[in-house]
Amino acid sequence: MEVLGRYLIEPFDRFWSEYGTALGFAPGLIQQGHSTIFGESGADKTDPELPAWADLRSDNLAYHVAHELGHHVLRQQGYPKPLFGSPSPPGPGELRIIGDLQELVDHAAIRVLLTSFGFNNDLILDRTANGATEGLARSPVPETNTTWFATWAIRYAELSSELDPIRWQPIENLYQERAPAVAEIGNRLIRIMDKNGCHSSLTALKTMIEARDDLGLGNWKIFVEDPITSKIY
Repeated sequence: MEVLGRYLIEPFDRFWSEYGTALGFAPGLIQQGHSTIFGESGADKTDPELPAWADLRSDNLAYHVAHELGHHVLRQQGYPKPLFGSPSPPGPGELRIIGDLQELVDHAAIRVLLTSFGFNNDLILDRTANGATEGLARSPVPETNTTWFATWAIRYAELSSELDPIRWQPIENLYQERAPAVAEIGNRLIRIMDKNGCHSSLTALKTMIEARDDLGLGNWKIFVEDPITSKIY
């Protein structure tokens, strides 16, 4: 398999053999780096520039493509989705927090999905840690009971789960120094994720509902859908 003219090295073929065929994507969509798979970072969206991930080292590139396909695997398996529950259109804050809550659960589940294959994503983790450090150092601390506060708390929980201790510790220190209230909520989210996990659509549903409730996102009419039963929570 290739993407944007670059061969996707192992263990991508093993991942594709296990999950790819069932997704029903034409290989050409992967080869083109198409937004059907890669969303807003698809090559057709960034044209005439290549997407930022196109220059990743080969092993990290294989991981990135598998990660993006992992989102589609989760949708196929009926993982939960956050929704805006008001007849009026969601504002930017609501749209952002819906995406944040989705990624909190999806990324935890994708890490579980990919772990057994032995992908390497060290450069991606470096970029993540560097971007988080810069953002935390320069951005104004959000007020409590705002969607930005919830975004920061979700990001705290996600970074803590995604990064190894060496990359995470300086970022945690920044949170504790600049936004201890955010860190407190973020640690509560971590406990929810540790308790329930995201190993299946059912555990992920429980995690997403409890995270939504703990963050008070019902105030912004954020609901959670179980695609398997079509129930809304």
